[in-house]
Amino acid sequence: MSASPLSGFEKDGLEADPQEQQEQQEQQEQLKGAKALGAWRPLPQDVITALTALTALNTTLNTPPRSIDPLTALTPLAPSLNNLPSLPLLPRAQHLCVGLEGSFEKRGPPTIAWRTHESPALRWPPPPPDAQDLLLLLIDWDTPQRVHWERLNSAHLTPLPPQAISEVRRAPFVLWASVGLGLQRPQAPLSALKGLPRGFGGRGWALEGREAGYFAQGGKATPLLSSGYSALNDYSGWFKGSKLSGAYGGYGGPCIPLGDPQPHRVSALLFALTEEPPLPSHGAPVLSASALLRRALQLPSKGTLMMSRFDWRAVLPHDHPLPSPQPAR
Repeated sequence: MSASPLSGFEKDGLEADPQEQQEQQEQQEQLKGAKALGAWRPLPQDVITALTALTALNTTLNTPPRSIDPLTALTPLAPSLNNLPSLPLLPRAQHLCVGLEGSFEKRGPPTIAWRTHESPALRWPPPPPDAQDLLLLLIDWDTPQRVHWERLNSAHLTPLPPQAISEVRRAPFVLWASVGLGLQRPQAPLSALKGLPRGFGGRGWALEGREAGYFAQGGKATPLLSSGYSALNDYSGWFKGSKLSGAYGGYGGPCIPLGDPQPHRVSALLFALTEEPPLPSHGAPVLSASALLRRALQLPSKGTLMMSRFDWRAVLPHDHPLPSPQPAR
């Protein structure tokens, strides 16, 4: 029988102390069913260039500069559209939005509603020996820009013609960005953290997840994880200027418009950093996800930047069947 992937706390022939054994047991329980990120791989230059392009996009407003085509610039980083059928489906529990047959009173046309959702459970192989910090990004690569999102969301009864669909502008949308993940036990090695349990990045109704900025004691999800920094996800910019305006941190799941014919590509990207990125002081304005990534990429090179990842495809889940679309005239 093979050893548990969460074993290995024994040192120099001595048994692990009770606290380490308890951590091991808690992680084993919390990470049951977690998606396993792939092996750590060094980032080639074209991927680093794509990451730099991502930091140049105004992702918080989902309006990239016209000089940058996000789908082209990020090709080395995003999963191929050709591979979509082979990707596992993002579970319903990780979606912010769900399609309803009618309104809450069960009348009227189909609509979208927020739902209780939570961040996915993730586990990963032991980080490289020189890793000093971990940076986690969850990205929806195919979020339509705001005006196109609204147009697609109104197209579920009368589909858009192919030309209109081909003109939909899409951009990467950061669902979650955190750094500085660690254990409560003082001086615990980074390799002792094997993953994150379901709901660590936020769980609850709509966007009531982890607050942006520094967090401690693992929030509501688990007492095992101790600290970290949660950047603003892109819902902070999406809702800017509306009655929902606010600083949204932690995990906010994808919200796919009703009439979107294309499944979305969603990726969990975990970076092993050889140095801790500089973070704002407590009480200072919270960094955006792109600003956090930019700080990580600008660190002095003390080793090879490594990445582990997991990819999904995401389609809008429905509570009731939607009516068949009427053919366009």
